[in-house]
Amino acid sequence: MNDISGSLSPDGASDAAIEIAQGVRGEPLPVIRDVMAMAERLDAEWRLCATGKRSCCVLICRPDPVVGLPAALAAGEMAERYAANLRGYDAVFRHGRDKLLVCLPRIKPSDVRHVMMRLRERVTEAPVRLANDVLIRVAVSQGGAMMDRSASVQVTIDRAESALAASRVAGPNGYCVWTPELHS
Repeated sequence: MNDISGSLSPDGASDAAIEIAQGVRGEPLPVIRDVMAMAERLDAEWRLCATGKRSCCVLICRPDPVVGLPAALAAGEMAERYAANLRGYDAVFRHGRDKLLVCLPRIKPSDVRHVMMRLRERVTEAPVRLANDVLIRVAVSQGGAMMDRSASVQVTIDRAESALAASRVAGPNGYCVWTPELHS
């Protein structure tokens, strides 16, 4: 069961998906870097998903390598752009030195790919300005997995990591949503 309802836009995305990608809910989200806060948040979302009261997607995102731009700096810029374009109840966490974990509660599985594409566009649409005024374009690879009651939070994260790996194999600036076929 999903809390979000709404009409579909001409390109097939629900109003909620567009809301996520455009950040229409106001102030940017803070980027949460605390691992314990991430674990608590994901556990709470998993419990709601296990009861069938909510859906949730976990995204793992990593900047594609860019000469002259440290990966951690690129991830920080990516986090700011994501946070500025998410709903107030979504969450962005650091996941290691150069990756982000994004928690997207109340999202329909059919909207995940659209949201991933729109978030990716927010990263790639404007270059990163370095301290020496050099502009560098950043691309991002993303992997996503929907939470479900048959898989723990860690399994969901592992699935999103597998999807991220598959997106990076396909080339830069890609995205992939986990399916059972990725596991085999």
